Amino acid sequence: MKNRFTVGVFAVCVFALFFASACSKDQGGKRASPKSTKKDENTVTVPHGVIFSGALWNISGSDTVSYFSEVIPGTMVEVSTSNGNPETKKLQSGDETKDYIRVKIDDMYLWVDSDSIVLDVLPYYVLETGTDVFFYEKPDADAPHEKRLLPDTIVAFVGQCENTREYAEGQKFGHIKVPAANPGEYEDGYVRLSNIDNSAAHLAMIQVSKKYAQYSGRGDVPVEILNELEDNIKELQSWSGR
Repeated sequence: MKNRFTVGVFAVCVFALFFASACSKDQGGKRASPKSTKKDENTVTVPHGVIFSGALWNISGSDTVSYFSEVIPGTMVEVSTSNGNPETKKLQSGDETKDYIRVKIDDMYLWVDSDSIVLDVLPYYVLETGTDVFFYEKPDADAPHEKRLLPDTIVAFVGQCENTREYAEGQKFGHIKVPAANPGEYEDGYVRLSNIDNSAAHLAMIQVSKKYAQYSGRGDVPVEILNELEDNIKELQSWSGR
C-alpha cells in the first residue's frame, strides 16, 4: 500500500515540473506553444488528466465492460492517445451508451468514463487560510464570488492568469475547474493563487484520508488495511508539514 502512495507522490511532482499553461487569449493571456517533436502519427503518448469521480473499468477484447475499482477524487493518471487524441471507446453499459478513455495507473492500463476525468490539468488543493476562499467568475477581485471553497478541496488547475484589471499589487489568479452538482459536469472559475497549492505529500494525504473515511464505515474491510491507511496518513502529514 505504501509503495503505491509513494509512487503517486513522485508522479505528481514529476508532472508538476513539466506542466505549464496560461489563460486563453480572451482572458488576457497567451498559451505557451509546446515544443515541436516529430513522431509517427500512431505513436501512443501519455499526457495526463485528473479523475474526480466514478470507477476504473476493464474492457475485454469482446468490448465487455467490467468493474475494477473505485477512484479516489483527485487521482492523476496518464492518458493513452492515438493519432494525437485520447484513446476512447463508445460502449453500452447497462441501459446507457458511454464514452470511455484509456488510462495508465500503477502500471496498469484501464478505462474511465469520460465524464469522470478532466484532461490536461493538474490536481491542486485549497489551503487553510483562516479566511474564506472564494471561487470567482472572472480573474478579477471585483468579479462575482458567491461560492466558497473549503480547505483541502481538490481542484483541477488549468493555468495561471494575471488579474484582468491593473492592480498595483499584481494579484495573480488561477483558472480552475471543480465538480458541479450534476455528475460529469464541471464549473469553470478562478481563485487567488495564494489560496491553492500542489504539494505532492499534502495531496496524497488528502486522498489517503478520503480512502480511510470511505473504508472506516464498512464492516468488510480488514482492520489491517485500516491500520495501514492510518499509518500512511500520519506519515504523509509529517511530510506535508501539517
